[in-house]
Amino acid sequence: MKKLHVFARAVIAIGLAAVFCSLDPGPSMAAGWEFCHAYSQNAAVQIEAKDRFRCGGTGPQWGTNRREHFDWCRAAEQDSAEREERNRLGRLAACSKQAVCAAYAKTAVGLNRQRESLRCHVGGARWHSNEGSHFGWCMSAPQNWIESESISRLHEINACDKCARYAEISVVHNKLNRDRGCNFSGDPWSDDWGGHYRWCVGADQSELNQEHSHRRGALRSCGIGFPP
Repeated sequence: MKKLHVFARAVIAIGLAAVFCSLDPGPSMAAGWEFCHAYSQNAAVQIEAKDRFRCGGTGPQWGTNRREHFDWCRAAEQDSAEREERNRLGRLAACSKQAVCAAYAKTAVGLNRQRESLRCHVGGARWHSNEGSHFGWCMSAPQNWIESESISRLHEINACDKCARYAEISVVHNKLNRDRGCNFSGDPWSDDWGGHYRWCVGADQSELNQEHSHRRGALRSCGIGFPP
């Protein structure tokens, strides 16, 4: 039974370490899971608009298999996925203003639902679920604004995902701190998921890595051999 408990703790540690590793985009800036979920959702809506407005268009970027768009995104650099997003919007705009704005409005609402599911604290005029309002704004906006707003939503969804993971691992660190009687205190040591999340939103990647390393080092000094 003791061996089983040791094995279970090791599995949990490996899983949580994987969660944190996904916070760091690395030098290639690989696209994150939630970013690619949003990207593939947008692709499906844009392809639907292409067919609805009879815009034409062939090739993998117009394929109807949403999972293939997701898998391609996960294997690609984030910049490449953003270029594909802009390319599809540009093709729709070349077909008709109504086509690009119908897609823009529907994706804006879809990403707002995703934001809510992530408990994401970003806000502002781009985040609401009034499809008609998004459509009206789009119809009066230049194409570069439309593309910029779409990409900004993807960026903010990506930040939400990263910070939700950061908050999760921060709460786990404090649970280890408390359960092992380490008695570390201060802002980094808290069960406040929302507090960790809000701090993360305003921090850059180097600050996130530094804070995580600081807590891991402290836990090791308290005798916890493999903190996540």
